[in-house]
Amino acid sequence: MVRTTITNSGEGIVANASTGSALVTFSDSMLTGNTIGYSQTSGGTLQSLVNNIITNNGSNIGTLGTLSLM
Repeated sequence: MVRTTITNSGEGIVANASTGSALVTFSDSMLTGNTIGYSQTSGGTLQSLVNNIITNNGSNIGTLGTLSLM
């Protein structure tokens, strides 16, 4: 996901898989004013390229992995 704004929503980004796995990688994006900024749960992986704005959300769930820009 690139150059995306998710604001004033219930959940911003969700990585969850009931079976198998789900990978979400995002870059140059903004998550702000959401009830949950990001949610990483069973089978899900969230990866940020560390150039995102994640602020003023109610909470975040799980682990946000980081990747370096090349």
